[in-house]
Amino acid sequence: RYGIAVWYRILAVAIFGVLLFAIVGQEAPPSILGWILLALSALGVLYEERWTFGPEKALYRVGLIFAARNTVLPVGELSRLKLSPYTRGTVPGSQDETREASQALSGESDERFPGKGIFSGKKTYLLLILEAEDGTEYVIDRVPARRRTWILSASQKIAGVLGITLGD
Repeated sequence: RYGIAVWYRILAVAIFGVLLFAIVGQEAPPSILGWILLALSALGVLYEERWTFGPEKALYRVGLIFAARNTVLPVGELSRLKLSPYTRGTVPGSQDETREASQALSGESDERFPGKGIFSGKKTYLLLILEAEDGTEYVIDRVPARRRTWILSASQKIAGVLGITLGD
């Protein structure tokens, strides 16, 4: 399984609990804003987004727990899993984007400008993409490039379970 982290669930339940306690603890009825915030936090608790991988299929489930949409992808229709760099703040096709992408994939950092992402507005991500035989791409996750080792490990495990290649 690959999906929303446990800490998110705990945080969403805690926020809902605090808002519910605050609303119930009042002597006066809550304002419309209070009800809206409570409803939004309840939706946060009930939201799910997860991938389940098996030797026969990949299942993507997204939406509210009781009204989620499922996408089933048989393994026979999948061609590969890949990591693709994406740099926010660069012009697509530029030398700057090419340099940032190669650094993200190789795990290198630009030693000339430590912390440059903080000040330059550039932020490099790695997209974990599942590609079907017909060319359709499904983005499984987007993580900051500094988490390259973690996403590479996860992608190798997923590719192993599905029995497909992990490629460029």
